[in-house]
Amino acid sequence: ILLRRSLPGWLSHLPPVFFELRQVSGWNDTHLTGSTSVDDCISCAAGKFAPTTANNASSDCIDCAKGKYLETQGNSDEAACLDCVEGKYSQMLGSSNESNCLDCRAGTYSERRGVSSGASCIACPTGTYALAAGNANSTDCISCPAGRYAPTTGNNATADCIDCEAGKYV
Repeated sequence: ILLRRSLPGWLSHLPPVFFELRQVSGWNDTHLTGSTSVDDCISCAAGKFAPTTANNASSDCIDCAKGKYLETQGNSDEAACLDCVEGKYSQMLGSSNESNCLDCRAGTYSERRGVSSGASCIACPTGTYALAAGNANSTDCISCPAGRYAPTTGNNATADCIDCEAGKYV
């Protein structure tokens, strides 16, 4: 099939431009048959891997699990999927970027890698608080100052530490 088309507007004084559309032998909606080159092979997208050979559709690429991400394309091994670091989690399947690993909220921490839910972040214990998000260790929970206490878990501000009543101390 050969189409003839002039370029619009001020370029119309130039000769017509010709486009040639050719039907590629063996092409259908999901894959190409009769390929002659490795260059015809399409890489699985970032966030996915394909451990088998002879894949013929993007659906053959497997999502990295929740709590993991993969920033590169064309991976063949699930081990290429990287864990979100301590203090972070991801609920997303097939995450293609480390930025999809979200911080555990202030007042919590996670010492584990590859966490798949914010519910897996552990609340700082009573008597402590954590101002920042993304805490990776229980030692990131700060003890309430002298003369103050915190009867609840998951505190995220010094103000959550309550002053001892007059006539009492801690």
